[in-house]
Amino acid sequence: MKRILVAIDGSDQGRKALELGTDLAVKFEGDLLILHVANERPLSDREKSLAEIEYGPELRQRLGARVAETADDQSVTGILAREAETATMIRAVIGERLLADAEMSARSKGAKSVHTTLAHGDPATLILSIAADDKADMIVLGSRGFGEFRAHMLGSVSHKVAMGADVTVVTVR
Repeated sequence: MKRILVAIDGSDQGRKALELGTDLAVKFEGDLLILHVANERPLSDREKSLAEIEYGPELRQRLGARVAETADDQSVTGILAREAETATMIRAVIGERLLADAEMSARSKGAKSVHTTLAHGDPATLILSIAADDKADMIVLGSRGFGEFRAHMLGSVSHKVAMGADVTVVTVR
């Protein structure tokens, strides 16, 4: 195993997937590829809460100047009210922070070669595509992320990845 792709989404299972992927990369002296896919659906209540509580200063800094031209309310709540305009940027801020934290965690545990990627689109499709493009030997991801209700209706990302991958897929609970 020389190239391990770990897909993270900020969930507990995603953090566990990162731990396992990091352990394997360290043990086998392989490359660790950490991926976060920002979905293009409307923001969930959980994402709005994360944006408000965890990423407020970054969002205000990145979005403040842009929305100042069109609105008086530059609070995170005000920014979130203009969701259609800002959802992609909000997800980018969240994704960048998740990836930076994941990279720091992996390096602190001894991973030497760590690469991060932020992508936007359908998570299962992009995980499979990036794993193939980057010639990953293994994909590690959580069994359930933040889209639990949707997963019951449409099928989980982990299930789609496991069914579509040409390499070993490990799902972490």
